[in-house]
Amino acid sequence: MMNTPEVVPLRRQVAVYALSFVLLGVGCALALTASGRPLDWYELPWPALVPLYVMARLFGAEIVRKGESITITMVHLPLIVGAVLVEPRMHLVAVLVSVAAITVRRRQSLLKATVNAALATFEVGAVVLAVSLVPTAQRPAPALWLALLVGLLAGELVTSIALNSVFRLIGARVGVREVAQALTHQVPAAAGFAGVGILALSAAWVEPWTVLIVLSLLVPLVAAYRAYTRLVAEQQVTEELYEFVKELGPLTPDDEQARVLLEKVRQLMHCAVVDLELYTRTGGTATRLRAGSHGVPGTIAGSDKASEDCVSTPLLFAEGIAGLLTVQGRLGEVRGFDIRDVRLLETVASELSTALERGRLLAELRVAATRDPLTGLANLRQVGHEIDAVLQRAPVIVAAITVDGFREVNDTLGHLIGDELLSEVAERLQRAFPDAVLGRIGGGRFAIAVPADQVAGDAALFGLRLRTSVEGGLQIGAVGTHVRLSVGCVKGPDHGADAATLLRRAETAMYSARGAQGGPVLWEPAYEVQGQRRMAVVM
Repeated sequence: MMNTPEVVPLRRQVAVYALSFVLLGVGCALALTASGRPLDWYELPWPALVPLYVMARLFGAEIVRKGESITITMVHLPLIVGAVLVEPRMHLVAVLVSVAAITVRRRQSLLKATVNAALATFEVGAVVLAVSLVPTAQRPAPALWLALLVGLLAGELVTSIALNSVFRLIGARVGVREVAQALTHQVPAAAGFAGVGILALSAAWVEPWTVLIVLSLLVPLVAAYRAYTRLVAEQQVTEELYEFVKELGPLTPDDEQARVLLEKVRQLMHCAVVDLELYTRTGGTATRLRAGSHGVPGTIAGSDKASEDCVSTPLLFAEGIAGLLTVQGRLGEVRGFDIRDVRLLETVASELSTALERGRLLAELRVAATRDPLTGLANLRQVGHEIDAVLQRAPVIVAAITVDGFREVNDTLGHLIGDELLSEVAERLQRAFPDAVLGRIGGGRFAIAVPADQVAGDAALFGLRLRTSVEGGLQIGAVGTHVRLSVGCVKGPDHGADAATLLRRAETAMYSARGAQGGPVLWEPAYEVQGQRRMAVVM
């Protein structure tokens, strides 16, 4: 049986339908070619096969291996019984009715139903054609058992290849290795169930009541095997959850590691699609990520039609709900999502919430260490790093800027007006020089650096452009003011070989510009000597 993501592009759906109809046609042709029953012993009414097929498909066992699902069902038992005791055409009707019943019960899509019907039809066609080649007899014979085994194995091989071809058509990553792994489980299971079916028919031919004995042995064996596979699956999930948590560190949505981890969540939850939706602090959607959509993890935009088989759980931060983690389309046909999956998803969401919150706090600390909280510009330390980087590539002109009268604005009109004044100066600088290194270096002071060739190496001209771009009238609420700057400039590496020296000397020239009507003033060694003398007098 097939279980795929709910959302498949139309072009891929057409390809899957085409393959399914080809397989369905071949299966019907094989069944119609077969003639009669191999045993002239007892004819079973075809409606009796329908509940046998339904129960065989519902009560199977699931093997989970590295995020992949291999479903082992007992469908071979009614297949053998029908091939031997039911007319081929009626057998075909019975299997199609059973597939329809399973489709309705599990609310499968039309695409899944078509693929499942095609696979089941081909299996019936292969088996009934194989047994029809055996001459009709009054009792079971080795030739019949051999024909049954060949038909079952041929049907299993072709349907396995066809099913993996379907997965490739819808975009899932399936290779030769995956096909081989599936066959290593399914072919031995087919052979084993064929042996059980042959044993049951042989016993029934000798004494009909022995069928009850076979069933009384088979039912507890199947129940024990299902319990064993469930225990193994739970232990495997525990180990995978431990490895997942152990590898989990601080996480941000825009990090490539987020997509990798989301794919691990998909494998851990054993589902077709995982959606992660993160909210902003105001409640809007900030980021949506998906893993498993046609086998390609990545970012999605907009919402798709939800799967009938899906589970969602919130991601909780300290301040409230931060997002939503949703899994869709549990792989395998034994069961859908249940309470065990809900608890596992809640555990995964809790760990993801912790990792995302740590990642957010780490990002905020990183911003706080490099950015000015008021203007969003680089701080003194970050400006120094960026100027050094530019200086390594080419000569640079650095200007230190102070907003004249900023202290008076703060003292008379308040810090809120002063903050708005600085924010407006920062915006004007960014608009005028969008590609420059720009930062706030303290109080009402800013630093800006550009490669020298962008201003023809003329520091004075650069300083004038700064004043022209920023100075002018400014209305802050009911308060009107006029922005004036004092600008000091230096050239690197002429005036210093590193950012710290250039910034210090640019500020020295900037303070000299206050006495020269704002400048711009180009640094000279004499300014530093004068500053040292003033310091000596003060001390």
